[in-house]
Amino acid sequence: MLIPPGGGPTRHRIRHSLRFRAAGGASLSRTNVAAPTNARIFTLSAWIKRGTLATGAFQTIFGGSSSAAQQDTLGFGAGTNGAGDQLLVRDSGTGAYNLLTNALFRDGSAHGHLLVAVDTTQATAANRVRLYWNGVEIASFASASYPAANYAFDWNAASRNWCIGQRFVGAGSMYLDGYLSEIVMVDGQQLAPAAFGRVDVATNAWIPLRYAGVHGANGFHLPFDDAASTATIARDRSGNGNHWTASGIGVAAGLAFDQMLDSPTNNFAVLSGVDNAGANTPSNANLRMTLAAGAAINSATIPVASGKWYWEVHPETIASNAMLVGVANAAVAAAQRGGNTANGFFYVSDGTKYANNASAAYGAPYTAANVIGVALDMDARTVTCYRDNVSQGVMFSALPDVVVPTFGNGTGAGGQVFGVNFGQRAFVHTPPAGFVALNAANLPAPTVRRGDDAFHAALRAGTGVAASVASLRFQPDLLWLKSRSNATNHNLFDAVRGAQNGLISNGAAAEYADANALGALNANGYSLGADTGARGVNLGANAYVDWAFRRGAAYGFDIATDGGTSANKDIAHALNATPHFMLRKCRNVARSWRVYHRNANANPATGSLILDGVAAFAADATDWNNTLPGPATFRVGVGYNVTGETYVTYLWTSVPGFSLFGGYVGNGSADGPFVWCGFRPRWLMVKGATIATDWYVVDAARAPFNAAASSLYPSRANAEETNAGRGFDLLAGGFKLRQEAGYGANNAGETYVFAAFAETPFKSANAR
Repeated sequence: MLIPPGGGPTRHRIRHSLRFRAAGGASLSRTNVAAPTNARIFTLSAWIKRGTLATGAFQTIFGGSSSAAQQDTLGFGAGTNGAGDQLLVRDSGTGAYNLLTNALFRDGSAHGHLLVAVDTTQATAANRVRLYWNGVEIASFASASYPAANYAFDWNAASRNWCIGQRFVGAGSMYLDGYLSEIVMVDGQQLAPAAFGRVDVATNAWIPLRYAGVHGANGFHLPFDDAASTATIARDRSGNGNHWTASGIGVAAGLAFDQMLDSPTNNFAVLSGVDNAGANTPSNANLRMTLAAGAAINSATIPVASGKWYWEVHPETIASNAMLVGVANAAVAAAQRGGNTANGFFYVSDGTKYANNASAAYGAPYTAANVIGVALDMDARTVTCYRDNVSQGVMFSALPDVVVPTFGNGTGAGGQVFGVNFGQRAFVHTPPAGFVALNAANLPAPTVRRGDDAFHAALRAGTGVAASVASLRFQPDLLWLKSRSNATNHNLFDAVRGAQNGLISNGAAAEYADANALGALNANGYSLGADTGARGVNLGANAYVDWAFRRGAAYGFDIATDGGTSANKDIAHALNATPHFMLRKCRNVARSWRVYHRNANANPATGSLILDGVAAFAADATDWNNTLPGPATFRVGVGYNVTGETYVTYLWTSVPGFSLFGGYVGNGSADGPFVWCGFRPRWLMVKGATIATDWYVVDAARAPFNAAASSLYPSRANAEETNAGRGFDLLAGGFKLRQEAGYGANNAGETYVFAAFAETPFKSANAR
């Protein structure tokens, strides 16, 4: 039985993490001396930020063994300790248990909380080992065999060897690359996530709590708070004296110092494992990079739009005198961020500066003996570089709206190697006055702190009788309902046209009125009718997903209605900002939807996409009268503005930290482009602009763990389709395409548009 901790938890600030460098053989070890409180019942809790992903070998988080043949292992891998990014817990000796998640853990931009709760005295096998990520239980497994009743784990047995970051003592392999913080072991209790964390009311993110209960005989608490020596870095603070021995852990100042300020309560930038161009090789928990040959580019995990920021670069190997250090436009894909484009701005190791395929004199050359400081002033839109604390002057001004620290090759030669420090350890030089480390705590507070204040995505079971949903934090102004399990229409209702008036996205049909579909939009939800089957919004034995949107300038959403005039006209809206995305539909005549998206074309007001179809962007001057929308009005032309017809238009503009309407270019690979959103997406809709594709919608309600591969199609009535080849990773700061060519959302060279809404702003987001 899962039980709460004794004494009750309190909110907890975690000050440090310990970096585990796989390349350096980093690990901790100890041997249990005491007999366990209970070898059959225990709980392990740890916060994890991944570094290099498990593309080459299994990565161990915890390991316990009595011999090389009898090992209990927890880590990232696949199959029988194979390479991969699934979470695996198993006994490699007796084969008494083996749990391999379907969930993939590939987000190295933030910290996540892992809980393993064990009680083999449980009668139900699935309750004997329970896994949680950020407080949510993992219930979907690629393979699952559970321990036999009353099985005694080696992890907690007397005289057993423990390892953290390595499979077992003397293994010499399967090292973890990443960060661990606040590791707590409780011997003798199977605890629930509430013992170690809770959902923050202000942000809706999972946050740490200080464990307040007893630890049991072999329990321990590792906060990694004392870096005086390798003997103190892994001291047990539980009071049990169950200290650990560190190996391959650095406590001397410099690049090898492994006690980090990067923690679940202050997340720092690192080099991205997913936002790059070229076969680059990260190491040292994504604070070191070896760039591949060719147009290799790598960026950091935190782009910025305002503020003053400082970081340091430590060159190690400079090939062909052509290392690039600087910033790039975060709104374009990594492949478009080189100095040969108008999106990259770099200090080159030969002393020049380079952007837009033009080189100019700048400062002194630098080598592996130098430390390069970068001072980015996004308030003034300038970037200045320092060589050994000597300013080389303003390098570039008039930077793009959002930039990201970026690094690359200048001549295409491979072998550029460098380390970085964004402030997670002490800087070599004092930053210029007013410039700060690049971490989440220093980011500005978003205007919408939790996504569910204005967007809702949740699952529902159809009843076939009148029912209500009362779990929203707002009254929905637009409600979109779809059966996941059956082929039914996508039904849209809004507060302006009236709750009982529906439209369908997957067809051209005119508006319908039906009190048996939606009854009312309420202050905290909505009332559903006794669906007769004609609409498909509340059918018995159907599984549904509901998407709700809140209207208001603060949330970047408005609804406008108008009557046709057969003349070009301007229609007022209340966004107080330029619309980025508009859905327009004729209400009283069957006509296809018109879609405006700012990234659909170089001149997006010259035509439209179609919501109820698959066509690429098509030119039509009569849709928007070739006129871009403005902060107070949008224009419609004579083609979709006919006398005698009535219309509704849904309009959105991007709100930093909450919503984004943008575009990307596909690359045809399962290692697809990463798109920075500034938040962890709750909902994502994608459509090809230069290629005919369906509209794809994935959301974190249906896919709480990566990859999100269960698609619904606003252009089709189909039931939900799940296909791993159509996946997206929804990450702490955006999304990553995991689709190969042929699946519609990532064909090489094609332009796609998207609409995304937040679960949590990046400032407070956990890794998924």
